[in-house]
Amino acid sequence: MSTTRAQNNYNPSRVRRGGGASRRSQRGGQGGGAGGQGGGQGGGRRGGRGGGRGGGRAGGGSGYTPYVSPTFSAQEKAYFYRSPAPDMNDKLTQPGLKSNHLYEHMRTIASNTQLATGLESLSLGDSDTGNGYHLSDAAVQALICAVPNLRVLSLDACTQLTDATLMMALARCPRLELVRLTGNDKVRGKVTPQCLKDIKTQASLAPALKELVLYNQTYELDKEAKALTATRSGLALKTGETLGDGIGANYLAAMTGGCDLKTYYRGKLAAVDVDEGLFGPDAYGFPDFGFF
Repeated sequence: MSTTRAQNNYNPSRVRRGGGASRRSQRGGQGGGAGGQGGGQGGGRRGGRGGGRGGGRAGGGSGYTPYVSPTFSAQEKAYFYRSPAPDMNDKLTQPGLKSNHLYEHMRTIASNTQLATGLESLSLGDSDTGNGYHLSDAAVQALICAVPNLRVLSLDACTQLTDATLMMALARCPRLELVRLTGNDKVRGKVTPQCLKDIKTQASLAPALKELVLYNQTYELDKEAKALTATRSGLALKTGETLGDGIGANYLAAMTGGCDLKTYYRGKLAAVDVDEGLFGPDAYGFPDFGFF
């Protein structure tokens, strides 16, 4: 069950989402991945399920509107869920390819200039499985250098990636509109407060950026998120912790009020999405099951 705390001129109210939407029905959002669609909407439960809900309801005074990722046709997308993928070469040579969701095939893409420069959306890692753990700064940065026209970059559960990769993406891909760099509920990410301070002082970085999602990080980023969005009027920055799949974590969430996913916009806390887990009020359509 998810509820929403909306912020209106710093006077938050708590509103329960209608419809009794179950946590299970939201699993994976838009698939966490490719085609631009998943790049901004998804995440799965382990690494950023709340991101698929648009980050909560915007406060009436904030002016915040959730970012909507670009969509692509079936002919413009390619997904790779295992390696080696027997149809990898066929997919990577299809004409008009604009989006990729992959784990192991970064070198092949980077070496194909025509393919790489045509990509607009790229998703690496997986928030449900935690597979992003194996991606290194060196590997992701080599690919970023080859894809200058990206609009969506999703790096879910990529817990080994540091500030350097985020800064390189913003510097090398000026058309970026959405960047997700998340940890997961088991292993936290490595983005630091200093990285957000550096982005704030370099206004030329990714001038088209509309949303930056940094869930499940080791460091507290709220102060820097507020300061950064105050200087970039069109940028929404999301922080907070996502809820894992374990029974214990879900019972605890139901008793304590759940996990908060915060959205900062124009220097203010614009929205908070609250995940109360499997056993929260209205979960699975049973309004009397859970803790109040």
